[in-house]
Amino acid sequence: MNPSLPKHTKQSTRSRRVNKREELGFLIPALVVVLVMSIFPLVSSLILSLTRFQYSSSGLQLEWVGLSNYAGLLADARFWGGLGNTLIFVFVGVLFQYALGFGLALLLTQKLVGRRFFRVLFLIPMMITPVAVAYIMKMVLNFQIGPLAPIAKAVGLSELPWFADSNLSRLLVILGDTWQWTPFVLIVLLAGLEALPQEPYEAAQVDGATPSQMFWRLTFPMMLPVSSGVILIRLVESFKIIDMPIVLTGGGPGIATESTSLFAYYTYRNFELGKTAAIAYLLVIVVSVLASVFVNTVRKRALEVAG
Repeated sequence: MNPSLPKHTKQSTRSRRVNKREELGFLIPALVVVLVMSIFPLVSSLILSLTRFQYSSSGLQLEWVGLSNYAGLLADARFWGGLGNTLIFVFVGVLFQYALGFGLALLLTQKLVGRRFFRVLFLIPMMITPVAVAYIMKMVLNFQIGPLAPIAKAVGLSELPWFADSNLSRLLVILGDTWQWTPFVLIVLLAGLEALPQEPYEAAQVDGATPSQMFWRLTFPMMLPVSSGVILIRLVESFKIIDMPIVLTGGGPGIATESTSLFAYYTYRNFELGKTAAIAYLLVIVVSVLASVFVNTVRKRALEVAG
């Protein structure tokens, strides 16, 4: 015969049950909000991508088409062109942002005059909206009435065909995105650099290591977790680029700077809602695959460094 539980044990068990009910009472409303705000739109948009949901002069047209929207997009040269442009913006832009951000972060860890002032100054572009950044760039690059016009005329420079040449237009979008988001990379990497332990550097100095050797053998490997995190964030965010190309170039010349998100916007503006949802899901698949490849690659590299 099992002895009965002590009174204080029964009370503690009862109080734990009450606490669990209270916890569930707080969690259930939050769970409902998450379901309504995230999962429901995902499911509804997935169903929408399998239909031909379109507004026209004859009214609303709704027809179940299965995977036809996806098949049509995969056969659409404009979709592949937009995806190619997006990949260029993502990889080249993030490369520029990381390189510049890391360089500036290393510079700001040095004992420079006005270091605090420059830390604040470099963060200003991140506080401006992408649309405003695009308009600033259009104004600056206007060699007729822009602020650089007198300097350009004085040195005999002619206006570059930023908006007529495909490669220059892509470069313009990348420069705008890099100028705005390098501060984000800078502030994250700067925090990581300032948190690094100093003992390995002191030992390396005693051994006669050069600054270059200390960077590649100490700083860069120790910063790998922070670097991979900030690069992953910028990779995912850059796939959604739309503000910069739509304001700077409108996707032109032709579709040379049209990103996937901008293509989705133009498709939505034509009231092809099912096709728009299919574009969004294809973009989600591409981002998920590339993010998974990146994370696995970084994990393997980290294990090699640790081993």
